[in-house]
Amino acid sequence: MKLKLAIVLITALVLISAALSVPHWLQASRTAASSEETEDHADESAPGTVTVDEQKLASLELRVEPAQVQPLQVYDVVPGRLRYDETRHVDIRAAANGILVQVRVTPGDQVTQGQVLAIVSSPEVGTARTDVHHCHENWELAVKKQDWEREIGANLAALIDELKSRVPVGDLEKRFRGKTLGKGREVLFTAYSRFLLAEELWKRSEGAGQSVLPAATLAERKAERRSAEAALQAACEQSSFDAAREIRVAEIEAGDVLRRLNIAREQLTTLLGYSPDPVPMEATDGEILSRVELRAPFAGTIEERNVAPSERIKTSDTIMVLADTRVLWVAADVREQDWRALSLAAGQEVSVEVPALAGRKFDARIRYIGRQVATETNSVPLVAEISNAERLLRPGLFVRVALPFGAPKKALAVPSEAVVSHEGAKFVFVRTDPRTFKRSDVNTGLQTDAQVEIVSGINVGAQVVVRGAANLKAEMLLPTLHKED
Repeated sequence: MKLKLAIVLITALVLISAALSVPHWLQASRTAASSEETEDHADESAPGTVTVDEQKLASLELRVEPAQVQPLQVYDVVPGRLRYDETRHVDIRAAANGILVQVRVTPGDQVTQGQVLAIVSSPEVGTARTDVHHCHENWELAVKKQDWEREIGANLAALIDELKSRVPVGDLEKRFRGKTLGKGREVLFTAYSRFLLAEELWKRSEGAGQSVLPAATLAERKAERRSAEAALQAACEQSSFDAAREIRVAEIEAGDVLRRLNIAREQLTTLLGYSPDPVPMEATDGEILSRVELRAPFAGTIEERNVAPSERIKTSDTIMVLADTRVLWVAADVREQDWRALSLAAGQEVSVEVPALAGRKFDARIRYIGRQVATETNSVPLVAEISNAERLLRPGLFVRVALPFGAPKKALAVPSEAVVSHEGAKFVFVRTDPRTFKRSDVNTGLQTDAQVEIVSGINVGAQVVVRGAANLKAEMLLPTLHKED
C-alpha cells in the first residue's frame, strides 16, 4: 500500500516539472529565431543605407542632383500691403460746380488716355470760355494795331529820307500815295512845302540883290528860310519819335492782351482738365459753351464711381477714381529688429510673396525708404514698385517682403528639402548606385528659404537626393519600426 502511494507521488512530480519547462523552451526558441532574423537583415544592408527595388524606386519619385557651390543671400522677411502707385492714381473731379449730364464708364472698365468718362454742364465754364473768346478778339485787334503802327513808322522813315534829298513835292505825293503815314503825312508835307516856298523866295531875293529889294527884306527872307528849315527838321524828329512811341505802346498793349488771353486759356484748361478746347471760337450756344468733358488723364482702370447722372456736383466731389494698376507699390514697415534694411538703396530688388496666390513670388524694386520713424509703430516705411502686367495683384493684398542683407555668400549648398533629421541629427541621402542611397550626417550653416549651406558631411559633386528625401527616411526607419512591433 505504501509502495503504490509512493509511485503515484513520483509520477505527479514528473508531470508537473515537464509542464513548467515547456514555456521556457518555447520562449528560447522564439528568441533564437528573432536573433537569426535580425542577423539576416543586418546582412542585407549596412546601417543608414537604403536599397529599393525598381518598382518602389519609381513610386518614391526621387530627384538627385550634385551638390554645388553657389551664392547664398541672407533675407529678413517683413509684412506689407499692396497699394496704388500714387503717381498713377487720381480722383476725377470737376473743377467747377455744375450738373452731371452723362456717365460713360463703370468700375472695372479699361480706359485710354483722353477718353471721355463723363459730361458736366457748368455755367462757370461757359463764362470762362466767353472770357477766352473776348481776350482773343482783343488780342487780334492789338496785333493789327501793332502792325499798323510799325507800317507807319517804316513809311515815315522812308519819307524823311526823301525829304532830306529835296525831292519835289509832286514826286513825293506820287511815291507815297496809298501808303500809310498817319498824322505824319500832314505834318511833314506841310512843313516841307513851307520850307520849299521859303527857300524859293530866298533864292529869288538873293538873285535880285539889294538893288531891287531892301536889305531888310533880304534878311527877312533868309530868316524865314531858316525858320522853315528848322520847322521841317523838328517835324521830322517829332514824327520819328511819335512813330517809335506809338509802336512801343502798341507792342505793350498787344503783350498785355496776350498775357490776359493766356491766363484766360489756362483758367479754362484748369476747369476743363484738358487742352485744347474742342468748342469752336465762333460758338454762341449756352449749352455748348457750358459743356465739360471729363477725360482720363492717362490710361488705366476705373476703380470707383461715386455719382449718378443728373446729380449736382461741387468742385470737391470725387466723381470717380482712375488708377493705372500695371505697376503697384509694395508698402512695408521696417521695425527695429529689421533695422539693417535701412542700408538698402533705391533701385535694389526685393522678393515679394503673395499668400493669396498660393505663395507665388514676384520681384519688386525699391522706390524709396522713409527718413522719419513713425512714433506709433516705431518703424520706417519702405516702398517698392512691383509689376502687375498679369493683372493678378490687387491693392490691399497682404504680402511678405524678403529684404536682402549684405553681399551673397558662396558656399556648398543643397535645396532645403534635401536635409532631413532624426533624433536631433541632420543628414542627407547620397546615391551610391542606381538603387542604393546612403545616409550622410551633415553640419549646416546659413539657411535661406530655398537653400541650406553644408559645412561638413559631403563633398562638392555628391549625388544628393533633393526631392523625396523624406520618403527615403521612412524606408530607412521601417526595420526599426518592425523591431519595435
